Amino acid sequence: YETQHERRRRLSSLAPSSMIITEIMYDPTACSDSSGEWVELFNNGSTDVDLAGWSISDPSKTTIFTSGVVTPGSYFIVGRTTGGCDGALNADATTTIALNQGGDTVTLKDNHGSIIDVHTYASGAASAGFSIQRQADASSGNPTDTWEQGVEGGSPRAGYSAVGGGSSSSTDPPSSSPSTTTRTYEAFELELECGESAGYATRFTYELVGPDNADYARSSSFYMDENLPTNCQQTSLGTYQHSDCGSTGRNTNPYCFDRGHLVMANHLDNSAQHILESNYMTNVLPQATGFNRAGGAWIYTEYLIECSRDVSTVQKQVIFGGAIFNDPTNDYFLQSHGIPTPDIFWKVVVRYETDGTQKVMSWLLPNHYSTIDDNMAQYISTVSEIQSLTGDSMPELPDSYTEETDPSAWDSVLTGCDKSR
Repeated sequence: YETQHERRRRLSSLAPSSMIITEIMYDPTACSDSSGEWVELFNNGSTDVDLAGWSISDPSKTTIFTSGVVTPGSYFIVGRTTGGCDGALNADATTTIALNQGGDTVTLKDNHGSIIDVHTYASGAASAGFSIQRQADASSGNPTDTWEQGVEGGSPRAGYSAVGGGSSSSTDPPSSSPSTTTRTYEAFELELECGESAGYATRFTYELVGPDNADYARSSSFYMDENLPTNCQQTSLGTYQHSDCGSTGRNTNPYCFDRGHLVMANHLDNSAQHILESNYMTNVLPQATGFNRAGGAWIYTEYLIECSRDVSTVQKQVIFGGAIFNDPTNDYFLQSHGIPTPDIFWKVVVRYETDGTQKVMSWLLPNHYSTIDDNMAQYISTVSEIQSLTGDSMPELPDSYTEETDPSAWDSVLTGCDKSR
């Protein structure tokens, strides 16, 4: 596999003819949000890009462009209004997406529905009235995947290297030259990025065969893996704590994160050893509380898998996925655990049916409390879309399969399912 470090380097030097998101004004103070919010796009390539049929979205709304040709080195501004706060924005297109001050994900897709660029920001990514901007490499001038605070009022059409804000070095992952290793447990496998002093999982894979015939209990404790070097593991077993996460309202607080399982413990309850290994911290990453718990999109995918175990027409399931790290502004747990915070999770499920067919469902899931099960249509993806974003070759895929594009295609398995067993 390509390591997560290699993926991040590759994604930061975006391909020719790419449109990229370069600046976001999500909290204007000179006027209302409904007048002053905007997103700046930039043609980083060498040919014209026709945006007809392209779309920009957040987790709740999507705007499809009907026209707009962007020449190389030119910008395209998408605003809540054409004029913006001072009437001089001259937006090229308007949108109804409302950017959340508590954190949000902005996604740009082409006319085939493929993700071209995506950026997730956290609450406090910029001071009120300031934009956030993508940084350019100091030597090459190429865009990077690092974002910082811009200038007050923003700087639309004025370059994507931020004037304000400080260095982002304090929020970089802990190692400048990480290595990767694969850890194979009895029931699942993880790809881990190992730094100088800590490490974390970037990919997981496992399969489930046959019915759910047991119900071994999950431990309330988490564990380090004694057979793995410490620089490939988190530095703490503790919960992910942030000073702005209170004891109430956790499901809608952008600073609240759980110890979220990549491989769900309950999927491995046919064996005491398997379910124990699921509670190793290697199998855990920070997941937004509202995303990880009941009502969240992540646990919805876990329930689909769990309930499919007892469907007579499902012979086996192969599940794999990973995490994407592209925004250092929400890396709250570098000091406590030594790891960055995932910005997007991806997951692919292959169902082998008893009639000999294989069906695939896949998702791209922003790691945000607003990523909930009521909006699964926003997160349904395709294999090619995820491969384009991650560069993952997905060796688990069968030679032939049918992709499910209806997010509710497997919902029938949830009826009458005992999700706790």
